Amino acid sequence: MKTLKEQTKDAVILCFIVGMACIAMSALSGCGKGDTGASGALGPQGETGLTGATGSQGPQGAQGTVGPQGPVGSQGIPGIQGPQGPIGSQGVRGVQGIQGLEGADGTPGLSGTNGANGVNGHDGTSVTTIKFCNDDTSAFPEYGIVIGLNIYAVYWGSAPYSPSTSEAFLSLIKPGNYMSTGGNGCHFTVNGDGTISP
Repeated sequence: MKTLKEQTKDAVILCFIVGMACIAMSALSGCGKGDTGASGALGPQGETGLTGATGSQGPQGAQGTVGPQGPVGSQGIPGIQGPQGPIGSQGVRGVQGIQGLEGADGTPGLSGTNGANGVNGHDGTSVTTIKFCNDDTSAFPEYGIVIGLNIYAVYWGSAPYSPSTSEAFLSLIKPGNYMSTGGNGCHFTVNGDGTISP
């Protein structure tokens, strides 16, 4: 038994042959064209054709509106504590801090014990004054300083640094005869034992 496709093919061929024969006979015998007959019955549906190729992708549509934010999810359970990591390397030494404030004074300590007495000192050299002229009753009588057996006084005369000019300076008064340059200008003698004679 032929398939529907083969039966359709045969019907098409038969109609083509009949048509061609009619045309030939009309041309030879001058037969007229008859009235068009009624449409034949609808033939059976043909087999489904092969699927066509996929069309090209259309343009991207406009972005839709942002939907409302969903509810906040529940908090997860705490994770398990991880293992302790290895000890890190030694850090860089920090800068020296500023000096702290001075602390309060401590309480006084106990008194120390008395030290041993020192050895006795030698007799010191006596220092006294002596008046060059006992009869000098002026406002500024002259005095000398007696240290041991030596007499020191302000001497008026020339010095190595000023040989041509007389000046006053403190000097050792050696034994000899002198004249006071102040007071009443008396004459006196300096003795070797540190005494004065008129």
